[in-house]
Amino acid sequence: MFPSLFELHTSNGLATSEGESFSHQQWKWNETIGPLTKRPGRLGDWGYQNTDGIGLIEYFQWCDDLEVEPILAVWAGLYLNNYQTPADVIPESELGPYVQDVLNELEFITGPADSTYGAIRASLGYPEPWKLTWVEIGNEDHIGDGPTSYTGYRYAAFQTAINEKFPNLRVMSSTGDFTAVSPGSATDFHEYARPDLMAGQFGYFDNRVTAEHPTLIGEYVS
Repeated sequence: MFPSLFELHTSNGLATSEGESFSHQQWKWNETIGPLTKRPGRLGDWGYQNTDGIGLIEYFQWCDDLEVEPILAVWAGLYLNNYQTPADVIPESELGPYVQDVLNELEFITGPADSTYGAIRASLGYPEPWKLTWVEIGNEDHIGDGPTSYTGYRYAAFQTAINEKFPNLRVMSSTGDFTAVSPGSATDFHEYARPDLMAGQFGYFDNRVTAEHPTLIGEYVS
């Protein structure tokens, strides 16, 4: 299991990052930086407006204040409205710009001040990169029609690009259970259930073998 980590689903917990559909856009990191009055905000997936007053920089400041290490989850091309047929998911032929956007975000967070996006961070008053070790690809991509495209092409596209440009970052899959998509990757376990089911899980996490796939218990809610 992970010690002292804080999961940043790039606004998950305040507003899920996916966006509900093609017409209801996902959370965009570059629209949550800079002066508060310049942030456009977005309609959250649960029906209320988000100002994005807490944006990407504020999240990393929060982690600094709490003295915890962040896990950054990035949007991986799947909207929440994925129960429909066909699901609202970015096709493989159109995924490239979204992969590049994640690379830009990671450079903004971890790049030197003379890099393209590190320079933007520095111009906002943060010349030093933030510490980041873990990047989670997607959020609950096992839901609905998500697994088909996630294991088919989406996860691999993001993992390959991240590993090539940021070899020091470790990648985590988002299947919601103890499985992991690629050998050696970590996985994020989520559980939403009644109290009686959770009581029946006494000892469940004590007997998991996680040497191959380190496991984050990212969401556990009754």
